[in-house]
Amino acid sequence: MFDIKLSSAIATLVEGMLPRFSGEKALVIRLGVTVYDPEMRGDDRQIRETQMVFERKQAHTKVFVADRKDRQEPLVWMLESDHDSCWQEDGVRTPLSKLYFRMCNEVNPDKPPAHLDHYVTIEKVQMFDEGVGIERGPDQFGPGRYLLKGFKGI
Repeated sequence: MFDIKLSSAIATLVEGMLPRFSGEKALVIRLGVTVYDPEMRGDDRQIRETQMVFERKQAHTKVFVADRKDRQEPLVWMLESDHDSCWQEDGVRTPLSKLYFRMCNEVNPDKPPAHLDHYVTIEKVQMFDEGVGIERGPDQFGPGRYLLKGFKGI
């Protein structure tokens, strides 16, 4: 089967659905990410829900990313990018790469990631015409963390 470069697919969705100067609109993409060791019985499987919020009020693109193991956990967002040109690298590719390597380490810290299997599904894509109410979160979540007021994710 063909593989699709995830970061390119996400960037294409954002460029097509949320052009620059989109005002208060926000695009939210939810991913299901799984990493596992094919030699194990599944006890090692790591599954994450990852959500990305994109805003393009002006020429620049803001990208907020959050992930969680359990849907009952609150989504705590990190502003990963606020650029006009490198948002695809800073806001999409880099956080997804960090998540991948973190999950590989949780599956088996002694095994190189190339020896583990993974897959990602795009679970939902949703546009919000009025934005999602982003504001800086309380200090207990750590520096640079944000809460999306009244927004529980998609």
